[in-house]
Amino acid sequence: MIRETVYSGPTTTYHIELAPGVTLSVLEQNTDRARMEDRWSGGETVEFGWRPEHCLVLT
Repeated sequence: MIRETVYSGPTTTYHIELAPGVTLSVLEQNTDRARMEDRWSGGETVEFGWRPEHCLVLT
């Protein structure tokens, strides 16, 4: 579930709750074709995935 959406100009960060107490931050580039109404907002339930080569894990 989307817990928070943070618009930062060239990017939008989504804070997604995977399970109680487990949150993932996802960064999405905002492109010229991306519209504000196409972005997800808090409280929405989503399914997501990504390609391994598009990941960066920070520990």
